[in-house]
Amino acid sequence: MIQLLALSEPYCGYIPRPPSGPEGSANDGLEWPARVADPRSGRAPKGPRTGGLRLGVAPARCVRYLVDPAWVLLGVTARRDGGQCRAAAAWRLVWALSTLKGEDERIRIPGFYDGIKPPSTRDRELMEALPEVAEEYKSRYGVRQFIKGLTGGTELKIEEVFTPTCTICGLTSGYQGPGSKTVLPARASAKVDFRLVPDQHPDDILKKLRSHLDAEGFSDIQITDLGGDPPARTDPDEPFIQLVTKTSEEVYQAPMQLVPMVGGSGPSYPFVHDLKLPIATAGLGYPDTRAHAPNENIRVDLYLKHARHMARILKEFAK
Repeated sequence: MIQLLALSEPYCGYIPRPPSGPEGSANDGLEWPARVADPRSGRAPKGPRTGGLRLGVAPARCVRYLVDPAWVLLGVTARRDGGQCRAAAAWRLVWALSTLKGEDERIRIPGFYDGIKPPSTRDRELMEALPEVAEEYKSRYGVRQFIKGLTGGTELKIEEVFTPTCTICGLTSGYQGPGSKTVLPARASAKVDFRLVPDQHPDDILKKLRSHLDAEGFSDIQITDLGGDPPARTDPDEPFIQLVTKTSEEVYQAPMQLVPMVGGSGPSYPFVHDLKLPIATAGLGYPDTRAHAPNENIRVDLYLKHARHMARILKEFAK
């Protein structure tokens, strides 16, 4: 996951008021327009004029320090004039984000899809054997339709795990409290998640993202890498996988379904690629487990069955 940050450019033609406000009032630190007069005295604020220079002044400060109603007009004028001659952080971020993905759901970062391994014939066979999910998703999540014109079947199940994603997980900027507040946010941030598939690598995608934003004119957008793991998977016909499925039948009284790949995250890559070890995830969740939600839960009966299954895996693996 990464965080994108946009910062507004400085105001045009604004200067900070000297440290001491009029008669020691609480207006100390208020940003003033260089050519707007004090409505109480008719005189321009003291201090050097800027001549239109861009100075590092945070946009929101015109509101934050506006405690005297007599100065409201001055503050609003300053804020509005500033917005007319500077790039707004929120818009910069929105415009940058709009370049990452098209309405056709295709990610527009050049080279993003390079090296991806498509699902094999065996993968399709296993995905086809899994239960249909379309109607469950519609009823459980209130989904009316799926992306790319998908309606269900094997293609929907394959799309869910074999296609990389670009997701805006969160957006933050400006004022969202009750009532109106005509502020110009000084910063805007977004957390963006890329779900990768074999053989993509997060370091490579991060470099391509930076190059893409620069090429699109967004070199001012800062990127913070919050961490990530390369994708990894194990051959579904690997002997260890067969051991896991075989030992499950005695516990669950039903054959285990093989899912060749899922959309979750975990430290599988070092085991699969560095240590050359197979990985199997014999999870204990159920359809209403609500993973990652505030009310995420597990069932006690499945927890106990999962423990018995793990004991049998260890026993058989030791032989």
